[in-house]
Amino acid sequence: MSQKASDIPFSKSWSIENFIAIGRKQIMPSISNSDFEKINQSHHTLKNLIKQDKWIYGVSSGFGPLASEDASKNSERQQRLIYHLATGVGPKLDLEIVRMIFALRLKQLAQGYSGINPESFKILFNSFNADLLPKIPSLGSVGASGDLTPLAHLALGLAGESDFYLNGKKHSASDFKKINTVQKIKWSDKDALAFVNGTAAMTSIATKNFYETVTLFRLSTQLAFSYGECLGAYTEAWHPKLAELHPQKGHLELSEWLYNKSEKGWFQNNQSLQSAFKTKWPQDQYSIRCIPQLLEAVRDQLKQIEDCLTIEINSISDNPNFYSENQEVLHGGNFNGQHLSFTSDQLNLQITYLGIYAEKRISTLCDPKLNIGLPPFLKSGTTGENSGFMGAQVTATALCAELKSLYRPLSLETQSTNGQNQDMVSMGTSSTNRGQKLLSILKSLISIECMVNIEALRLRKEQLQRNASNQNEAWLEYFSPYFPQLTEDRPLSKEIEYLSNNIITICETFKELPLKQKSH
Repeated sequence: MSQKASDIPFSKSWSIENFIAIGRKQIMPSISNSDFEKINQSHHTLKNLIKQDKWIYGVSSGFGPLASEDASKNSERQQRLIYHLATGVGPKLDLEIVRMIFALRLKQLAQGYSGINPESFKILFNSFNADLLPKIPSLGSVGASGDLTPLAHLALGLAGESDFYLNGKKHSASDFKKINTVQKIKWSDKDALAFVNGTAAMTSIATKNFYETVTLFRLSTQLAFSYGECLGAYTEAWHPKLAELHPQKGHLELSEWLYNKSEKGWFQNNQSLQSAFKTKWPQDQYSIRCIPQLLEAVRDQLKQIEDCLTIEINSISDNPNFYSENQEVLHGGNFNGQHLSFTSDQLNLQITYLGIYAEKRISTLCDPKLNIGLPPFLKSGTTGENSGFMGAQVTATALCAELKSLYRPLSLETQSTNGQNQDMVSMGTSSTNRGQKLLSILKSLISIECMVNIEALRLRKEQLQRNASNQNEAWLEYFSPYFPQLTEDRPLSKEIEYLSNNIITICETFKELPLKQKSH
C-alpha cells in the first residue's frame, strides 16, 4: 500500500482543507502497512473476545433496545442491521459530500479500534478508490447513534443493493454485477455496525457548510470594505489603536487589514470631509463604522466551529471500541452528535447574520437618501427610463426574510425514539441539512450584493474621475467580467443564478480576497 505524493494518510490529522480536497478528488487518502496492522490487531481482539464469550453489543446481542436478546447464532444480523436502517427519504446528498462521508468512515475504521475485518476494509478501500458512491437520502437521521440511516444507505450500495455512481456516472443496482473493478462487500462479524455507527454524515455536511461559510465571510469582508469606500468611510473608526482597547481575538487583525487597505482612494479622515462627500453625517452609520466589530464577531465564532469540526474529523465515533494492547472492549456513546448539533446551529446563525448584513448594504447603496449622490437604485439613463436594481433589491429583501424564518436551533428539538433507548437525540444532521438550505439562499443574496456593489464602484469612479483604493481597483477589475455594466434594464434572474451557482469558485480564484482562515 504505497503512498503517492498527492496522498494523505488516514493516520494523519486532517484539516478542513484536506477534507474538502478529498471530497473534490484533489487528494486521496492512503493507508500504510503499519496502520493496516492496527486493523488486523483490532479484529483479532474482537475474535479473541468472542471466543471468551465476552458480551459485545451487536455481535453477541441484538441492536438498540433489543440488545438483551441473544444473537450469537444469527449469522445474518449484520446484513439485517443494514436492511432495517435503510429507511432514508428526501433529496439525495451530492456526490462531494458522499465521497467525504465514505472517506471519513474509512479514516475512523483505519485507526484500529472498530474491529472490522481487514478483508472487508480492503474491499471498502478499493471501492472508494474506484469512486463508487451510492445514493444517500438526506433525511432520516436523528444524530444519536451518529448517522445510522444515511450510513446504512451507503453500506447498502456498497453491497450492490441500491443505485450508485461510478466515476460520476449513474448506475442502477442491477449494474453492479457487470462491474469487475470493484467487489461487493458482504457484511459479517461486526463490520456493518462499525460502518454505520458514527457521525460521518453530519461531520461531512457541516464541514462543507463551514468551508463555504468561511469563503462567503471573506467575500462579505471585501464587500463591506468596498461598500465603505463607495460611501466615503471615515477610516478613523477602523484604527488599530481602537482595536487594542477591545481585544477580542480577531478584532485587531481585521482592523489592521481595513485601515491599511484604505490608505488611498475615496476614504475620509478628519482633514478631508469635503468634495463629493460633504453631505455625509459627521460619523458613519454602524454598518460602516462597526465593520471590524460586526465581521470579526462572525470570524471568532467560525474559529470555534473550526476547532470542533477538526476534532470530530479526527476522532473515533463508533461503538463499541476494542483496545488491542490489553484485549479489552468498551461500550459508550462517542457516536452522539451533540457537539456537531450545537456547532451547526451556531454556524447557521452566522450564515443568517451574513445575509442580514448583506441586505443592509444593498438597501443603503440603492437608497438615494443614504448613498450620497449615487443614482436611485444605481440606475442609468434619464428619470423614469430605467429602474436599475429596484427589482433585485426587493428579491434581496425576500431572501433575507427567508433566511431569518428558516433559522432556528435544531439542537433543542430532541425527542425520544427507538423505544426510549435513544431518549436524547442531537438532531445534528437536521441542523447541517438546514445549513445547506441557508447557504443556498445566502449565495443568491450575496450574488445580488456583488452586482450592486460592483455597479456602485463603477458609478462612483465615473463621478469622482479618480481611482478607488488598490484593493477595490483589484476587486473591480476581477469581478467586472462576471457582471457587465447595467447601462439599461435587463432581466437579472439568470445572472443571479449563475453567480449563485459559482460564487464559491469565483471567490477561490480572487487572490486578493481578504482574511484567509488560518487552518490548524
